[in-house]
Amino acid sequence: MSKLDVRYVVIAASLAVTACQTTPKSLASPPVPANDPAKWVTSNDYPYHTFHEGIAKAELIVGANGRVSDCNIVESSGHAMLDRATCRWLPRRARFIPAKNNKGEPIVGYYSVTAEWKIPR
Repeated sequence: MSKLDVRYVVIAASLAVTACQTTPKSLASPPVPANDPAKWVTSNDYPYHTFHEGIAKAELIVGANGRVSDCNIVESSGHAMLDRATCRWLPRRARFIPAKNNKGEPIVGYYSVTAEWKIPR
């Protein structure tokens, strides 16, 4: 897989998300966010009973319909509750224009996201 685009989004004051499109060479285009990534996970989603901070890296599997079908943590934040929160909210809120093959047909694609969790102040 090769990195095609990197975006930095600050979500409120306590959570930063970095999104990176990844795509195999057989794809003509990777999935592209169809809604605002800043609204995928917000500081209101912080699991308050954890009192931890960390960075969770996740790979989203985006279906041909543009919805996230799976979320896999590829690098843990070091705190299971933060990792679970990352994959709880992303599939519920992230929407995409699906990846397309060389014929322009929608297909399954992958999208990488890094969530930096900070304790809200």
